[in-house]
Amino acid sequence: SDQILSQFISNSQDFDHAFLLPILKKFGDQNDAEQLFNHCITDERLRENEHHEVLEVLAVLRFEQVKPILINYAFEIIETNYFLSESAILGLLNFKCNDIEIQIERAINQCYEKNLFSEFIPALVCKLKNKGSALEKLYELGTTYASSDCNAGILLGFSLSGTAGKAYFKKALFNPNWELDDATGATYFACLGMHNLNITFKELYHEVRNLEEGKDYALSVLLTLLERR
Repeated sequence: SDQILSQFISNSQDFDHAFLLPILKKFGDQNDAEQLFNHCITDERLRENEHHEVLEVLAVLRFEQVKPILINYAFEIIETNYFLSESAILGLLNFKCNDIEIQIERAINQCYEKNLFSEFIPALVCKLKNKGSALEKLYELGTTYASSDCNAGILLGFSLSGTAGKAYFKKALFNPNWELDDATGATYFACLGMHNLNITFKELYHEVRNLEEGKDYALSVLLTLLERR
């Protein structure tokens, strides 16, 4: 990983070098994380033109110094762009969040009954101690209000919420209002959610066969997920 890190840091703001980040995410260590942090972070902010995925790499490597920066990008910095917000929130999923549970709950509450919102905030529902009510409201949000462009975080949150989340995840998959028969970003997170919940395509296939209503749509979703995989 030392050579990969050195190569990335040599020109970290070059788009092509960003393809090295998943390797660092998988094989890096605390020393790599410290060097990456010192190179890419200045004044509690990601340096201008640095790749947003750096935040996720530091989080996956459990580099604790990045956590307050993730919190800032997730909840506080109004001008955060979509990708910075996504990476910050996905990064927070790698940390204990007991200390920010009130912030998480408040941010999720602000999503309800809206068409557009910070897409990945609902993924943090998995960090709430009492998530039952929030899961129900998020399912209603995805079914009745949310644009299909904002469903990825809800699906991810369901998939990280164990047995309680699994029921909502499966309902969402075959509900036409979630529009998961199109190959969008949400279908990527639907596939990731299947992995998180250990749901196999064989299992989904049998469920589609046993449906009494909506079988055509469910089959279209299944084929879309197979293609995305």
